[in-house]
Amino acid sequence: MKYVISSRKMTKTPISKLLCGNFIELGYGLQVEPMTAELLFNRSFEVFYKYKDINKFWFDLFLDIEHPEDGYQKDWSVYDWYHSGYEHNAWFAAPNYITSSLIEDNSTFVEKTTPYADVVLDNIEGGVHGTHCMLIDNKDLLNKAGMAQSGKYLNRDEIYHFSGFLKSVSGSKKVIVQLIPEGCFNEPIDSHEFNINDEISMYECDFVSNFTGRAAFVILLEPKSSIIADAFSLMRKNNLYGWRNEVVECVKKEVAPKIIRWPGGCFTSFYEWTDGIGDKNTRKPTSSYFWGGQNYNDVGSLELASFCQEVGAEQMVCVNIFHPDKELYDQRNFETGIGYPHGFKFPHFTDVNEGAKYAAKWVEYLNGGIDTEMGALRAQHGHPKPFNVKYFEMDNEVHRWFKPEEYARACIVYSKCMKKVDPSIKIGMVSYEHMAKPLAVLLEIAGKDIDFLADRGPDTENLQYKLKIMREYNKKYGTSIKYCNTEWLPYDLAVMSPDSFNAISGNKSYMFTKWGYAQNIFRQIMMWQREGGDVLFVNFNNLANTHGQNVIDTPRDDVFVSCAGMAMGILSRSPAAYVLDIEGYQVDLSDDFQIQASIDDTEKKLVIYLYNAQGVSHDIDFDFTNLVVQKDCNIVFNSEIEILSASSPEAMNKTDKNGVARNKFNKKFTGNNISIKSLPLSFTHIVIDLEN
Repeated sequence: MKYVISSRKMTKTPISKLLCGNFIELGYGLQVEPMTAELLFNRSFEVFYKYKDINKFWFDLFLDIEHPEDGYQKDWSVYDWYHSGYEHNAWFAAPNYITSSLIEDNSTFVEKTTPYADVVLDNIEGGVHGTHCMLIDNKDLLNKAGMAQSGKYLNRDEIYHFSGFLKSVSGSKKVIVQLIPEGCFNEPIDSHEFNINDEISMYECDFVSNFTGRAAFVILLEPKSSIIADAFSLMRKNNLYGWRNEVVECVKKEVAPKIIRWPGGCFTSFYEWTDGIGDKNTRKPTSSYFWGGQNYNDVGSLELASFCQEVGAEQMVCVNIFHPDKELYDQRNFETGIGYPHGFKFPHFTDVNEGAKYAAKWVEYLNGGIDTEMGALRAQHGHPKPFNVKYFEMDNEVHRWFKPEEYARACIVYSKCMKKVDPSIKIGMVSYEHMAKPLAVLLEIAGKDIDFLADRGPDTENLQYKLKIMREYNKKYGTSIKYCNTEWLPYDLAVMSPDSFNAISGNKSYMFTKWGYAQNIFRQIMMWQREGGDVLFVNFNNLANTHGQNVIDTPRDDVFVSCAGMAMGILSRSPAAYVLDIEGYQVDLSDDFQIQASIDDTEKKLVIYLYNAQGVSHDIDFDFTNLVVQKDCNIVFNSEIEILSASSPEAMNKTDKNGVARNKFNKKFTGNNISIKSLPLSFTHIVIDLEN
């Protein structure tokens, strides 16, 4: 079939250069932990807060989603999204031969005894970091014994820095720390000895690895000796602000997000940013109140802001808006007012004016000069240069607490307080759930104090409804509010058969890892591109390690791009700026074969997309005579073509193979027409140099 590309631009403003974004949520199922260079699990020896049912729902752990009472999967390794980054490596009395643990509601991830020595571990209150520390009591009369943790992946010739707080309680003051191949207690890779004292103090050493593979960290005591241990750390020294270098490079080169939202998500609504700054051993480890599990606060504002800068992404910070209902909140039903107490109290999250001041201090910490109080504190923490974070979203899923008009007024309070610190920042107001229907009213209240809508939902009808209200308001008041989708999933458009989702455990997570799911990303972003600059950015959920709902995976021994990551990366790098009219062609979001043509912002390159979710190929001809000033039919054009394709909608990428093939090549052709084959289950990206 032949398509004639018009020179008519579909929008007055270009596609936003920030359009393709991602989302990082702390405290949610070990999402960021395996992205970092820290190798120890629960390095602070805290009591593990069990994963909550909402976490089990999103991880699809229930054996029967309709009957949660029937139990949940305790061995995550049965899932195809699983990799070593999800391991919950227990601290265990050593020597012993434990590698990974089942994940149960009563899991402590501490194995207190071992059949191979008379040694006992005990989580006790106290220490220097968090609320607990570890008592290691070697009662054995003859043998060295202590504590270990498996699941560390080492590379030959790498240096790993250990630090930890130790205190002698009884017996010998000699302590040995080692790295060993997993299970090989008599074959240390490297070993160091400390003579500790009676006051808790930090001890440090560097391990040099002569080994590549899975390893364990071990601490050994002399017979009839006991110590207290706390705030351990084992990090690869070659890291970038605590992140694994290869993770940073993968995100930067393969996914290339233009904006990253952090620290949540639902996690945001109980986040205290001051717990995650300063020296890591003075930060406050907390339970992940919404999701369950632990948040050790090793990753905080400076780490996340530095990560975004390194990968070349703008930042969008999600802010905790205080509300009286947050004091005892767990999962409150807005309609009934019924909540589910979780045992935590948050009286300091109740006053909106105090919350606004707290948020303003965060803005100053991120953006203030060193002549400001918070800017000086940031400099003291090692980052004198401001981060200039521009975008701030006013909380997440606020329908749980706020009535619509009440929320709009809270946005005004926060905006005025935060912009007093930095007038250049942009404030986002939630526009979904209970905030959707009265959106016009909310804009009348808060429109002059906000800069973008923080929306959800992947469908055209939702988008057009919000854009209409936004555009009418902008026209009426001369404002320039933008539409953003700060957290989106394309699963409502899944092209795979329902039976496919049941192949492992009847769950959505099986779908998240597959090419058929990732293909929906193309038509979704193509829809947003057709609205031009009115759509500022859309953040795919999530960045990493979220049961397949992510763009990269970071096992301890590797980093790889998911199917969704390949889709996001090709679109993020696309030079498309203005979508062009194609004569006689109309497209619907649900179409399983789509084409789209765009011009770049110099109007010197033509960009063509071919989206094919069908199981058959298509031969496509394009005529772009209308775009070429010189109509010489013998002119030679250069093009760059990139094709992503798979043999099945259920293809997926893993550490050892890519289910999605990438084919990149250059092609010359003569005349103002191009013919190309669209492969089954593929996306084709073509860039034609119109100046040749």
